[in-house]
Amino acid sequence: MFVPSFTIYMRRFLLIFAITGVGLASGLEDSAAALAQKVLAHLMPDEVASVTWRDGATNEIKSAFARALQRRVRNPRQVEVHAYLSENFRGPLLIAEIVREGGNMVEMVGASRDRETKSLFKLQLSLVWDQEPQILDVAFLNNQMFVLDVKGLTRYQRVGGLWRSVDVNPITLAPLRDPRGRIDPTKNPPGVELPGHGEMFTPARNTLSEEGWPAHYTHVELAGEHLLAETDGRTHVYDGNRTPVGVLDGWGSDFAAVSSCGGMQILASEATADAAALYGMINHLPIQVSDAVALPGPVMAIWQHGSGAIVIAKNSKAGRYEAYSASVDCRN
Repeated sequence: MFVPSFTIYMRRFLLIFAITGVGLASGLEDSAAALAQKVLAHLMPDEVASVTWRDGATNEIKSAFARALQRRVRNPRQVEVHAYLSENFRGPLLIAEIVREGGNMVEMVGASRDRETKSLFKLQLSLVWDQEPQILDVAFLNNQMFVLDVKGLTRYQRVGGLWRSVDVNPITLAPLRDPRGRIDPTKNPPGVELPGHGEMFTPARNTLSEEGWPAHYTHVELAGEHLLAETDGRTHVYDGNRTPVGVLDGWGSDFAAVSSCGGMQILASEATADAAALYGMINHLPIQVSDAVALPGPVMAIWQHGSGAIVIAKNSKAGRYEAYSASVDCRN
C-alpha cells in the first residue's frame, strides 16, 4: 500500500481542482474530443465504444466525448471504455481505459490552467561523471566510485576533491546493439551484471530474466502493482496476481522506484523527449508529480541504487556519456 503521505498528495490534487473555477469548462470539452480521437485509434473498423463514466465529469464533458466517438458501423461490436476525470499538478486530466482481453489500453489528455501551479516535488539531476566510452552504470560505496562502461569496471578514489582511477577490471560484452549492465555495490568487491554474465539479464539479450514474466527491460513494483517496460515499447501494469490491468504509452524503457518525501515515486524517462520526471500511481495510471527535467540527449539507463537512482544520458552535442544522481526536493 502507499504510505499515508500519498493520501496527502491526492488531497492536494483535489484542492487544486476545486479552486480552478469554471474557466476550464471549454478546455475540458476540447480535451474530451481529443481523447475520443485517441480512443478511436485503438478501435477496429467494426467496433464502437461503450463508455462508462466515473464520478467527477460534467454532462458537457461527457457529451463532448460521446459526440466525438460517434461513428456509423453496421453490426457494431461494443468495446468497453472506462472514462474519468483525474488531476495532476498541471491541471485536470481526462483518462480513458479501453478494456481488452490481453490488457487494457490507457489514453490521457490534459487541460492546462490559466495560471501555473507548483509541482508536488522538485526533481534534481546532478552530474557526477562524464566520459567518452558508453557508461552502463555508476555506484558509490564509502569514499569510492565505481563506473561500469563498455570497456570494464573502473574503481575511483576521492583524492583532494577529485576522483582518481585506482584500478580497472576489463570486461568482454556480448555483441548487442544496446549494451546494458549494472553494478551490485552490496558485494565486496562490487560485482557486475551483464548479458551472459550473472543472473540478472537474459543470456545473449539485454532484457531482464525473471521467471513468470514476459520479456522486459525494466521491472518496478510499487503499491502492490508491477510495471514492466516490455519489448513492444509500452509499459504494462499488472496487479499482485500478475493480472494485466493497464498499458501505458509515453515512457521510455528505463525507470526506477525512488524513495523520497516519506513515500515512493517512479523516476521515468520520457519516450518522445530527452527528459525524466517523477510519477505516482493512481488507479493503475501514472500521475506526474514533478516537472520534467531536460537532459542533453537520450536517456540510456536509469538504475535504482539504495533510495535513489542513477540516470545515464548521452550528450548529443559533445558525444560523451553523462551520469547523473537523482534527488528530490521535498520543500514544495
